[in-house]
Amino acid sequence: MEITALKPQEAPLLGTLQPPDWSDILQKFEFYTGSDFCFPIKAAQDGSIAGVGTALVHQDVAWLAHIIVHPAYRNRGIGTTITQKLLAIARDRKCETIYLCATKLGARVYKKLGFETETEYLFFRNLNLGQGQTVSSRITSFKMEHR
Repeated sequence: MEITALKPQEAPLLGTLQPPDWSDILQKFEFYTGSDFCFPIKAAQDGSIAGVGTALVHQDVAWLAHIIVHPAYRNRGIGTTITQKLLAIARDRKCETIYLCATKLGARVYKKLGFETETEYLFFRNLNLGQGQTVSSRITSFKMEHR
């Protein structure tokens, strides 16, 4: 297995890695490969992209994002290797804090690497307000004055 930087022209090749319940990863990786604060990498095996991941760095904080291993290559340590490489990228850039959001599938990998649960998120899909329900009047659209 070889871990290298993901090049912009390789982003369109990631369609086979698309998890069915995630938003479009191609758009994300096109953004990552074109941004100087993002460090996308790929794991290649048998001439194919077996997995990907990205470190996003802002000052001394990093977020690890979109760590994905193709189902045909799982349980071979590829997710662990990608995560370790992303951690090294963040540490090389002097990040003191490193975050990620974990799926149930990835959580056990990250726990083995020393990550701790700080909080939990709920992701809602196809949320429809029932008849008579309204959005809170305390929720407003973003305005420049909020900055």
